[in-house]
Amino acid sequence: MIKTPYYLIDKQKLLGNLEKIAYVREQSGAKALLALKCFATWSVFDLMQQYMDGTTSSSLYELKLGRQKFAGETHAYSVAWADDEIEEMVANCDKIIFNSIGQLERFAERTEGTIRGLRVNPQVSSSDYLLADPARPFSRLGEWDPVKIEQVMGQISGFMFHNNCENSSFELFDKMLSTIEERFGHLIAQVEWVSLGGGIHFTGEGYPIDAFCARLKAFSEKYGVQVYLEPGEAAITLSASLEVTVLDTLYNGKHLAVVDSSIEAHMLDLLIYRLNAKMAPNEGEHTYMVCGKSCLAGDIFGEYQFDKPLQIGDRLSFIDAAAPGLILAQAIGRWGNWFNQELYGRPTDVPWALDIYYRVDEAGEYAPVSGHSTGEVIASVHPTFLYELIWNVLVCLFLLWAHKAWKLGRGRVFALYVVGYTLGRFFIEGMRSDEATEIFGVRVNLIVSAVVFIAGLIVFFLLDRQRKGPETPEEVDPRYYREQAENGGEDDEKRVAATHANRTSGAATGRK
Repeated sequence: MIKTPYYLIDKQKLLGNLEKIAYVREQSGAKALLALKCFATWSVFDLMQQYMDGTTSSSLYELKLGRQKFAGETHAYSVAWADDEIEEMVANCDKIIFNSIGQLERFAERTEGTIRGLRVNPQVSSSDYLLADPARPFSRLGEWDPVKIEQVMGQISGFMFHNNCENSSFELFDKMLSTIEERFGHLIAQVEWVSLGGGIHFTGEGYPIDAFCARLKAFSEKYGVQVYLEPGEAAITLSASLEVTVLDTLYNGKHLAVVDSSIEAHMLDLLIYRLNAKMAPNEGEHTYMVCGKSCLAGDIFGEYQFDKPLQIGDRLSFIDAAAPGLILAQAIGRWGNWFNQELYGRPTDVPWALDIYYRVDEAGEYAPVSGHSTGEVIASVHPTFLYELIWNVLVCLFLLWAHKAWKLGRGRVFALYVVGYTLGRFFIEGMRSDEATEIFGVRVNLIVSAVVFIAGLIVFFLLDRQRKGPETPEEVDPRYYREQAENGGEDDEKRVAATHANRTSGAATGRK
């Protein structure tokens, strides 16, 4: 078991977001750049770059990361560039977006030959929080005066408007884009490309993605520009979790549990905006306030429900993770049995039989594990490791299909994983010939597989009786419970209607 704390990325959930991004690209003609300020975990860039057009950055080192680890375009943006950064910036970017006219003119000579753009502040945004509002009073983020911007049009070929912040409302996006057109449309018509930034939650459940695509396409055709989107949170929403372990429990008027991480490591929003992280599962009669281990008094993830009292060593997960990756990892692990020539079955003459070679050590003594082969075949056996590998891959594919087709959630995918794995293991164990503990002449592993298989079936059908379907975006929104309390217990439908007009959901690992 991996030692906590660690981040867990569910590639299947990530793929679902990426497929929506690819759909938007195809239907609207817009290009998508990963916002590295939100997500910079390059271990999955090989997957993400297949569905996106490149990266955008907010600092020199983010820029260099995008250039080195992610295929496609690299866009460079910073609120302010330092003199000693310009050469490296130019060497690593395809486009540079200046935050101010002052910086554009100051570095005009040193960026000659580089495609340049200018950030424009439309003075409207979707943010509920002044701290994150790019259009806040006296904002330093971009130029806002069309008259001043018009004077430098000859030095740039594009604009960036980043005024969306966790915006899950298409209606609000459409309204703000219309405001941009009204104020800056005559300037947009003079450039070649326009970035609409990030913070648009178009990968969320129920988002009118076709209307979004049509709006982007109409905007692009009206002004003759290439539209760019900069998804960060939209690319990775609900695909990442923070795995932690309980280190201590205490009671100080409330039951408290201290874990081996901090809210700062999960999402800075929790610290800044005093929000709650989403935990799964979150049901039961035992309430605990889950706290981080830092010295900051307010290092609190939130309050959650558990079916039994927490104990030191219990594992907790912020944001749910599905099971397909687990069984796929088991399948990969079976390759090790090939090299070790172990976990094989009874002798056989099938064409795919595994040959077991006689092995000796340096002294010439028989050493089946550590020795080297003499080339003498002593047995041809069923490669049970191979059967299990194939079975595990098939179960993984089934889980991925079932999760999507049956709209599973709330632990049912994991229950199916248990059922599928133990079913295959039951038959494969029956082919084994190595020594094993037996009860009434039956291998213990066979009995365990059968018992766990039945238990997995029971759990799956018990969970299925709830008929709740997968978790909704609102349920995994860290502000869900806070807003419920603020709204005096309004039902979900009213709450969603009231909040969609002016706020959006957060991401597991960042804001964009």
